[in-house]
Amino acid sequence: MNCALSGEPCVHPVVSPSGHVYEQSLIEKELASNGCIDPFTKESLTMDNLVVIQGQNVVKPRAAEATSIPGMLKMFQDEWDALTLETFNLRKQLHEVRHQLAQSLYQQDAACRVIARLLKERDEARSTLANAHLQSATTAQGPSEITKEVSKSLVNLNKTLSAARRKRTVSSALASTEEVSSYRVLSSHPLHKASQPGVLCVAVHPSNASRVVSGGVDHTAIVFDRETGTTVATLRGHTRRVNEVLFHPTEDCVLTGSADKSARVWTPTPAGYGPSARVRAHSGAITGLSMHASGNYFVTASEDQSWAFHDLHTGNTLLHVKEWSDAAPIHCAAFHPDGLLLATGTENSAVRLWDVNSKGKNVATFTGHQGAVSSVCFSENGYHMVTAAQDNTIKMWDLRKLKEFQSFGLRDGSASRVSFDFSGTYVAAAANNLHVFTAKDLAVVKVFEDHSNVVTDAKFGPDASWLVSTSMDRTMKFWGGDKDEQSTAVAKKRKR
Repeated sequence: MNCALSGEPCVHPVVSPSGHVYEQSLIEKELASNGCIDPFTKESLTMDNLVVIQGQNVVKPRAAEATSIPGMLKMFQDEWDALTLETFNLRKQLHEVRHQLAQSLYQQDAACRVIARLLKERDEARSTLANAHLQSATTAQGPSEITKEVSKSLVNLNKTLSAARRKRTVSSALASTEEVSSYRVLSSHPLHKASQPGVLCVAVHPSNASRVVSGGVDHTAIVFDRETGTTVATLRGHTRRVNEVLFHPTEDCVLTGSADKSARVWTPTPAGYGPSARVRAHSGAITGLSMHASGNYFVTASEDQSWAFHDLHTGNTLLHVKEWSDAAPIHCAAFHPDGLLLATGTENSAVRLWDVNSKGKNVATFTGHQGAVSSVCFSENGYHMVTAAQDNTIKMWDLRKLKEFQSFGLRDGSASRVSFDFSGTYVAAAANNLHVFTAKDLAVVKVFEDHSNVVTDAKFGPDASWLVSTSMDRTMKFWGGDKDEQSTAVAKKRKR
């Protein structure tokens, strides 16, 4: 039975009252399109009027071209030609896309080169502006020696601080040895460039403990906010690694000392921090940097076997001690908390005390180390001094008796830095690992081994409630307990 509409055999045949046979699916479409009218008799016709015819399954005949071998070969050839043409079109499109991608990459590379050139020109312009600012700053008027007025201010401040120091007490919030021994890494920050890895020094702001500054092998210093975990400013200008960093105790000011033989004073600018003064009093790398208690002066020490006393605001050098008996390269320097005495550690294993007010007179020399002295630090009580040397020892000295009273031998290499906490209760030592001792007897409180390379520096936070350390593994790590972690979280929420 063939469909009256298509003339092809019906698969599902139905018959109308007029006797015409239709394919069910075709007549349904026809009735839906013409409003239920029989296509032949033009009378009303619905699907209910159609009768389904039961019959045998109908096999559709093959297409004419598939009934012979030549016809089938032609059909296969046509399909092959179509496939080949489609493949050719796809290859053509692929080639065009590759050409467009190559052109886009070339344009991007050219744009990157232009951007790099513009950034270089910008940095050169900033450097030129900074140098011009430095030249104008270094011409500031001021004394170039320790005058009577300066000497009098140093002595008066020394008397005031010495009298107040006798009355100072240890804070009740000071962390106990049990709390310090439970410290863990609270956060770790890879700050400086990976191409020149290594963080060499760190300092904590005396009045704003959330701010720290680090100096790196990559010639930069970075001011970092501990509470928010963000970089506040990057100080660029030195041409070699930054060996020393300091915060001013009351002013928004950072000091840096570098292997490029210069020290710089950085103050706020619209773009962040810029150098307001540059000191080039030395012919060797700066290895020591210390702030006077007044905040008006600072000292630099150098491998050129000299140390110098400078005015912070003018950049003028007031005293430069170059020639002294048994001279040797100086590796570290630190002011006594009262401001008149300066300690230096030298290549020939000696620790010397100098009276700044007496034109740099050497008033005492401590011997006992068997290697170059790498670090020196005074306790805030004014009576004790701690030193570290390349003989793998840390020594405690009594300034009243001018002799050593404690010594500790490190097993994991020499310490590059030692520092007291503000109370003078603990000592932190940066060696292959970070060590914390009690200052009274140099008993080990804890050895922290989380750095993957040599630890270069370590400082305590207020009340020894946390520690910060730097390392040649390019990280700056903060250590603390649950109490400090909670207080830091609260501070973060407030800043948000």
